[in-house]
Amino acid sequence: MTMAYAEQTMMSSDDLAEQLLSTPPQQLVAMMYDQVLDSMRQTIEAIETNDIERRWLACTEASELLTQLYLALDMQRGGEIAENLSQLYRFALWRLSRVNTHNDADAVRDAIKVLEPLRDSWHELDERIEAALTDGLPTVLPPADDRAVKATQARA
Repeated sequence: MTMAYAEQTMMSSDDLAEQLLSTPPQQLVAMMYDQVLDSMRQTIEAIETNDIERRWLACTEASELLTQLYLALDMQRGGEIAENLSQLYRFALWRLSRVNTHNDADAVRDAIKVLEPLRDSWHELDERIEAALTDGLPTVLPPADDRAVKATQARA
């Protein structure tokens, strides 16, 4: 890759900061879930191809991102919802901890099963807010189901 190509394809840190600051919070959370799940899927692929380095890198990235979601929980304001999310995150982190010591793709699949519904709820919330903004409605809409309520109330 040439330097000119790298410069064209990479955002400057100022551009990235500006983009992040202008991105709605619910969209940022949904993006975090997407990246966690993508890293988990990469972990499974690496296990299946016996690529130890790739497995370690992908699993580490998934664990670090999931830890960030865990640390962002506001346990005082989030109440029971935050506690439930905390338990789900700890379960997923515990399952991921088995990957590098046991090369266990099923552990990753267990974590994915827990996180996918949460990711789906955040995307649904983002779509509902976008639709409300487009239609000129108030931006606070009741979530479509209990999953979205839990995810929304526990967001930091």
